[in-house]
Amino acid sequence: MKILAGELRDTVEGLREITDKELPVKPAYWLSRLSSKALSELKIFEETRIKLVKKHAKKDDKGKPIFDNKEKRFKIKDENKFTEEYIELAKQEVDLEFDPIKLDALGDVSIKPNTFAKLRKIIVEK
Repeated sequence: MKILAGELRDTVEGLREITDKELPVKPAYWLSRLSSKALSELKIFEETRIKLVKKHAKKDDKGKPIFDNKEKRFKIKDENKFTEEYIELAKQEVDLEFDPIKLDALGDVSIKPNTFAKLRKIIVEK
């Protein structure tokens, strides 16, 4: 299964939410494996995103990126260029080597709509 790198954060969050529930053993095992793979890919994505922010950040006289406490983000020299490169990064396809799980395989587990939305490519109805 392929997902976009920009979708990894939501996917990992959704997997954390569902793997905290009592699931039948087989889907629990496969979702835990998928969670590990997705977390590994998210780490790579985040490291690359941080490098991108540092590359485009305004720097102080010591060459350190300037953080805007009011905006809670780094000051960026050229927002358009940064956004263009970030979108390119977020659109990278990541192959998690996983087949979607059918919803009925999860048994009677209750899934919040928000969690289900985060896992829309992982848990399918049929």
